[in-house]
Amino acid sequence: TLVVVGDTLTCTATATDGYGGTSSEDATTVILNTDPVVDSVAIDLTTPVASDILTCSATGSDIDGYSPTFDFTWSNLTTGDVYTSSTTDVDSATLDLSTTTVAVDDEVECLVTATDADGGTASDMATVTIYNSAPTFDVAATIDISPDVYVGDVLTCSASASDINDGTIAPTYEWSVNGNVFATGSTYTVDVTNPDFGDDLVCTATATDSDGEMAVSTATVTVQNTAPVVSNV
Repeated sequence: TLVVVGDTLTCTATATDGYGGTSSEDATTVILNTDPVVDSVAIDLTTPVASDILTCSATGSDIDGYSPTFDFTWSNLTTGDVYTSSTTDVDSATLDLSTTTVAVDDEVECLVTATDADGGTASDMATVTIYNSAPTFDVAATIDISPDVYVGDVLTCSASASDINDGTIAPTYEWSVNGNVFATGSTYTVDVTNPDFGDDLVCTATATDSDGEMAVSTATVTVQNTAPVVSNV
C-alpha cells in the first residue's frame, strides 16, 4: 500500500497564472486505523451433547492490510458461567463439554474478538444449545445362571447404567420368550407355564433418563429339559 496507519498525507495545491507566477497551499490529514472485521464465526456441532468437544472457528480481515489475531471466549448464556478453551489455535479454539457443568437446554456461546496491529477490535459470536444424550450401560445385562437353566431355578438379571446428564440410572427388567413379555423385575423363577424346553429366555434391561431417552441391554439363557424322577417303585 502507498500509506500505512499513522502516516501524514499531504495534498499540495498550486495555482499558476499566465505569467508563470505560482502560489501553493498544503492540506494534511493523518491516516487513521480502521477496525478489523470478523467475517465468520462457526461452531462445528449443531446438536452437541454434554460429552462432546466443540470447535469454534473464525475468519477475519483488515482493510489496512494486516491479519487480525483472534481471542476466543466461551460462556454459558443460561447460567452465566465462563469457560476456558481446552485448546487454541490461530483461528480456532475447542471446548471439552465434559469438563464443564453444562446441562440439557443450556445455550453455550463462543465469542470471538479480532484485534489488528494498531489495537482496533471487532467481535462476533456463535451459539449452540446442549441436547440430551441417551444413557449408556456401564455393565451389560447378565443372568446369574447361564447358559442353561431348568424349571425351578431362581434367576437374577443385573446391569448398571449411567447418563452424563443424570448420573447413575437404575434399569428396569423384563423377561420374555420370542418377544412375549411375561414377567418384570430383576428376579424370575422358571416355571412350567411360560418358557418351554429349548426356549431362549431373554432378560431385557432398560435404562431411561429424565428426558425419556432409553438404552437397552439383553441377556439370554436356554431352558433345558428336567429329567423325570421315579418317585415310587
